Amino acid sequence: MKKKAVLIFTLIFFAVMLLLTLTARSIHNASIPHVSARRLTNQIFTEEFADENGDMQTLKRYSLAIDRELYESGNIYVLTQTLINGEYRDTARLAHIETGAEAGRYIEVISGLNPIDRIITDAKGELYDGCEVVVVK
Repeated sequence: MKKKAVLIFTLIFFAVMLLLTLTARSIHNASIPHVSARRLTNQIFTEEFADENGDMQTLKRYSLAIDRELYESGNIYVLTQTLINGEYRDTARLAHIETGAEAGRYIEVISGLNPIDRIITDAKGELYDGCEVVVVK
């Protein structure tokens, strides 16, 4: 009888451990911030200047731009991939950007971001530099 009890306990223990192993990723993902991300756009920015004759000229240029509302919301985070426990996972990196001209709802990005960067636009949970995130489509 004692051997049966030990065997049943052992089987239950291993069944629970197997269940936890199989669900560990979803349990972990439920506890970290869920985010949405997108690439920045290029926008037209105009600049007026006086030429060598003193005549006013207008220069139009395409530049990388960030939405004013996103910029004014506070810290800007870029979606990156980081090697964690031997696996590449999505993480948030705090971006330090320099801005330039403004045009409508956009602000020119002078430095700190690349055209291929994906900016986190919405987060369900608290973000900090280097935190792991789950990207929702």
